[in-house]
Amino acid sequence: MKPTSGFEEYESDAPVLEKIAGNYPEESVEHQVLKKAAFALSWSLIRHYTEFKEYLANEEQGVLTPEQRRHLINMGIDPDVDPDAKEIG
Repeated sequence: MKPTSGFEEYESDAPVLEKIAGNYPEESVEHQVLKKAAFALSWSLIRHYTEFKEYLANEEQGVLTPEQRRHLINMGIDPDVDPDAKEIG
């Protein structure tokens, strides 16, 4: 059954993170990072579910939101220029 809320989605994802973290001692860096990831995931899914899902959808499509585009432009970065493109000439 597909999760229908942020809480349900977290409840389905959390055991996966817990299983992975179980492969490392609790005091290890890996375990601590996975613990932080679990907290970040819960915060994103439970408090900002709609925004987080929109962000993921945009990331999967490689699409910048208008806010992301403005931020890059304000930093002097043209989001429409491919930095890996070779100049001819």
